[in-house]
Amino acid sequence: MARTLVLCVLIALVGAWIAGCETRLDNPADPEAGDYIGFRPWVDSGDERRATIDDTLSFAGHFHGPQDKVERFTWDLDGDGGVDYESATYPECRWAYAETGIYRAVFSVWDRAGFSRRDTATVVVTNDPPLPDGGPDWFGFVGRDVRLPAGGTDDGRIVEYRWDYEADGAIDWTHAAPGTAVTVFEDPGRYTAVLEVVDDDNNSARDSVSVWISLGFPLAMAGPDVAVSIRDTVFFSGSGIDTNGTVVQYEWDFDGDGLADRTSGVSGAAAWVYGATGIRDAVLTVTDDEGYADRDTARVTVTDESPVIDAVDLGKVWCAEAETLSVPVVDDGRIVLYEWDFDGDGVFDLVSADAARPAHRYSLGDYRPVLRVTDDDGHTTTATLRVEALPWKAGPSMSIPRAGVGVEAVDDVLYALAGYSYGTGSYMAAAEAFDPEIGVWERRRPMSLAQFGLATTVLDGRIYGVAGCTREENRGAVEEYWPIYDLWSRKASVHVRRCWPVAATALGRIYVFGGTDDGEMDSVEALLLRERVWEARAPMPTARHGMAAVVVDELVYVIGGTGGGGPLGTVEVYDPVADVWQTKRPMPTPRTSLAAVEWNGKIYAIGGSYTSTVEVYDIATNTWYTGTPMQQDRYGHGAAIIGDRIYVVGGESLSGYLADMEIYAPAFDVLQP
Repeated sequence: MARTLVLCVLIALVGAWIAGCETRLDNPADPEAGDYIGFRPWVDSGDERRATIDDTLSFAGHFHGPQDKVERFTWDLDGDGGVDYESATYPECRWAYAETGIYRAVFSVWDRAGFSRRDTATVVVTNDPPLPDGGPDWFGFVGRDVRLPAGGTDDGRIVEYRWDYEADGAIDWTHAAPGTAVTVFEDPGRYTAVLEVVDDDNNSARDSVSVWISLGFPLAMAGPDVAVSIRDTVFFSGSGIDTNGTVVQYEWDFDGDGLADRTSGVSGAAAWVYGATGIRDAVLTVTDDEGYADRDTARVTVTDESPVIDAVDLGKVWCAEAETLSVPVVDDGRIVLYEWDFDGDGVFDLVSADAARPAHRYSLGDYRPVLRVTDDDGHTTTATLRVEALPWKAGPSMSIPRAGVGVEAVDDVLYALAGYSYGTGSYMAAAEAFDPEIGVWERRRPMSLAQFGLATTVLDGRIYGVAGCTREENRGAVEEYWPIYDLWSRKASVHVRRCWPVAATALGRIYVFGGTDDGEMDSVEALLLRERVWEARAPMPTARHGMAAVVVDELVYVIGGTGGGGPLGTVEVYDPVADVWQTKRPMPTPRTSLAAVEWNGKIYAIGGSYTSTVEVYDIATNTWYTGTPMQQDRYGHGAAIIGDRIYVVGGESLSGYLADMEIYAPAFDVLQP
């Protein structure tokens, strides 16, 4: 009996706990409702679409989540940030595009608390030219009717059909609808008739047919003229017709010397290999069953050219690893030898028949390598190439462009959190992870609050997002993320709400510095995790926001930012043990919304203020150096280090929001004073 009573009590307690969790999950809009957020539907806008102007497309959004929490579905079908379709019930709509272009169709699902998830589909709208159809080639006789059909298809409507019977530029027949042109040729021979069609968008296209006119005897057709390389096999598709009888013999004289090289009683198809360069007349003679004959000639141009190196600018390579050098080489035969002088010093470093795409690692700098190739005819070609070796290279892009993004690394995996991007209400809670060993970005569970400009830091394998903001308010919320469980929870909020602060971890504590709230702040707070409270610490000497922070030997270096109405180069160092500040040599280029990381005793201050600048602070000598700039200007990006590689992610450039990533190898850079 006692055991039964205890079991009932345990069941009741577990049921109450589950009910409490469900209650918290049902109310994502209330920060006090619990640690975890419930309404995070999976949204899919569908695959890429292709259409022509004025075609009606059907858009069907897919949604997986609790239906009773959905307030409405919206579609922005032209990517302008507006709402083109809205429904409380149906995620499907129809739309026709009036102009060509590439459009971003954005499907959004909104809950009753104002949160949304969205997905984007690409729509490619074209206006293709018409496709004319002049029918098959025509075989006829002098003075007899030749009937040429005029047809075609279009993504709109064809409004005019034109026949030029002899390809002389004169329009001999025109009609507004499909039809058949009828004409008569007075002389024997081979004619080219051209059909041109024009559609209702004034696009035009042409089709041509061959018209063979004879006197009634057999007609030989050697086929088109050809150009061929020496020792290559050329295939001839000769044919013949005889309306009054049967062709009984096909005879080829490939070199025009009057002697038959191939004879067949079945077909005019033949193959030949030319062993010398020059222009040859391949003559086909057909004979019918009454002994009448006709001949036609195909001109053959035989060449033996030197190989052509089709590109000289090999672009940028990463100086941290051996890169494959690929140069297109065109030849009428076969390349039998590649000779590479990688550094352009006049000495060939690699000589091989298999070196079409060699791998070579360059040190930082511009190079003029030399490539010499030899073909199977002994012809050689030499070209001077161009290679620029940099310590930066492009990496895989995130799925969502964003600035004001928090970036951290835990267990050699990179994480990008929150941020803002295109459109109204464009701040987000999205989280993505990148494992360099896998090489792709993956979606992770989003934060509970959509925000940007939050500070991030790592403590004991967990990521903390601190004091982000929206366009309407600054927030003091703190969220903790466990990467191993893909799980978020809420922690104690900071005392002073702020936006664009910076956070750092030193001596097992989390510190948040500065920010803005109707003006720059010098406030500093420290989180006591066990007590779950924040306490004030000595303020920064310079009030600012949008700075970067780096911890070296348990000292926090706070760099740059915005203060006093403009970007700063200020460098201040906080000692959490003594709770005091020191000022160091300022950064040469004042910048805000930059990123910074430490490697090998130096602090790398990267980008900010829409620049690609890299400046490096040597802590031991209190000296700044200049590094190789990024390939992209950035503002509001994030950076983290894994091994000896620095990963710079997202941000905003002068041309828009960024999803891309750049990877920096500081060990291979050469710093300048």
